Amino acid sequence: MRLLMLLVLLFPVLSFGSEWLEEVQVSAEQGEDNAQYLLGLFYNEGDGVPEDHKEAVKWFRLAADQGLANAQYMLGLGYALGIGLPKDNLLAYMWYNIAGANGANGDKVEKNMGILTGKMSQDEIAKAQEMTRQYIKDHPDVY
Repeated sequence: MRLLMLLVLLFPVLSFGSEWLEEVQVSAEQGEDNAQYLLGLFYNEGDGVPEDHKEAVKWFRLAADQGLANAQYMLGLGYALGIGLPKDNLLAYMWYNIAGANGANGDKVEKNMGILTGKMSQDEIAKAQEMTRQYIKDHPDVY
């Protein structure tokens, strides 16, 4: 587990072989949230696997539903930009909101939420906040 956490931190400067990728895949399939997030990054970037944004979203969602803030942030980004997901400002806001509350990079979350709120009406913001509250109610271990 600690090795996996270290490798996640070093991910931008390392290139991994297929054996290590298989270990990450197994850990992800066993429900390990950091492995799920890392696998999502691999698919998102096409690093060691074919680039597949829908597959990346699958792994980000599994990790996000376990409370992993960086995976929640990536879902917000996917909804905001329409990458691997339909573009949806309400869901982007919800995921950014949850990610920020769970400790994702505050500057990025704040900047992206500022961009979104500039595109949203007050009614849409209120709806997104309600969606956030409902998600937290339905997933108490995530927040």
